[in-house]
Amino acid sequence: MSLAIVQDPTRTETSERVGHTFFGLFLFSLVLISIPVKNFAYVLPPLYVVAMLIGFDTVSGARTLLVAALVTAVSCLSLFVDTLRGQDTNLPGVFVAILTFTPLFLMAGQRLREPIDDATFTRIRNLVAWYVLVQSAIGVVQLVASRNPDAVTGTLGLLDFRSGAITITQLYFGFLMLGMVLFLMLDPSTWLSRAAIGAGLIISAVSQSGHQCAFFLAALATFAVLQSRRVAAVLAAGAAVAVLVVVVLLFDPGTVERAGRWYDHTVSNPDSPKRLALHGAATILSDPKNLILGTGLGQFSSRAALITSGEFLRVDLPGALVAQSDYYRYGLLPGLDTFDKVGEGSAIAKPYFSALTLPVELGLPIILVLAAMTLASFVRCFRMMYSSRSREAQAGMLGCAGLSFLLLCCCVENYLEFPQAIFVPYLLYVLGLSWARHDPEPSEAPTR
Repeated sequence: MSLAIVQDPTRTETSERVGHTFFGLFLFSLVLISIPVKNFAYVLPPLYVVAMLIGFDTVSGARTLLVAALVTAVSCLSLFVDTLRGQDTNLPGVFVAILTFTPLFLMAGQRLREPIDDATFTRIRNLVAWYVLVQSAIGVVQLVASRNPDAVTGTLGLLDFRSGAITITQLYFGFLMLGMVLFLMLDPSTWLSRAAIGAGLIISAVSQSGHQCAFFLAALATFAVLQSRRVAAVLAAGAAVAVLVVVVLLFDPGTVERAGRWYDHTVSNPDSPKRLALHGAATILSDPKNLILGTGLGQFSSRAALITSGEFLRVDLPGALVAQSDYYRYGLLPGLDTFDKVGEGSAIAKPYFSALTLPVELGLPIILVLAAMTLASFVRCFRMMYSSRSREAQAGMLGCAGLSFLLLCCCVENYLEFPQAIFVPYLLYVLGLSWARHDPEPSEAPTR
């Protein structure tokens, strides 16, 4: 008896077709988030869902719409109850939240697509590497021209420093670069990938997104150590951690001392904006109706609630889109007022963040479902970490690190409503796991 190689031509053809379509959508997404127009990226997730429904991944598209419909229905029911109670509600906030929370709906509705073939992975890996290198070069120019680390935003905020409009774009840029670095670490076999990893780490540290760098280091180091039997992977992760630490301390020697000071400001101080928001949230959730149904989308501390409050954007919205709920006025505004006085402009001090927003606005049952789905993703990646195949093991380790990185950042700001920051890294997460499922070893069947 001898062994002959048997390949499934149907599977290969499907992989190539899915890969070709995915590459086109990924390129489109990358271009859209890179356009330096404030809030323009919010159109990307809905367009991506439409593309899935048209034929790219109909099942995931339908599941995303179902998740959005269910959450919206529960929110409308919550607002209806509050209206009967005589409370002020923010109806525009619900509709704006459907847009801002589309990335979350997509994550909840997405299933792992068909395995991505090696050719598609290589094309996207090279594209991401060049993108990181170009964005890093632009960031260096912005730093030299402005001498302000907050101006390091790549094309996402290309000329913001010239107009004095430096905003939260720095956080978008830092998360995007670090997310891409994690993806490139999946297969750093070329000099192009290694150069991009180094450039991405350096420019992220230079931009001084302190909490992002700290969370990235903690997540990557933790899961690299847990996978310590793969010496090469541990050494690679250790090198990345070392580069980031050195560059952060080189450009900002007071980082450690400042981190301790921010901990005292936000966690230890009972009058900090975050502590005030937590107190407001506890009061809101003491109502059984809010515990079960939530306050509704766009009613408390989500980006949608902030946008429709009429006090957040630099431009005036039409009157029909401006409203404030009682939950916003009495639960969040005290923290916002304190932040305006003592927040020092840092994201760390802001009273709103996704880990607080979601439980209050969505309610306990939906949060438990989302927590179960997140746990399932962790379990899948954790199992992959200990696969005998190096590709799966690396993808699992980086998947766990990426999920942890996102969750930690959600304790600082409303990251789940930042499509410019999280959408492309999310696509790379899906791509990485899908590619890892594509067995490079052809199946073998006995033959005489």
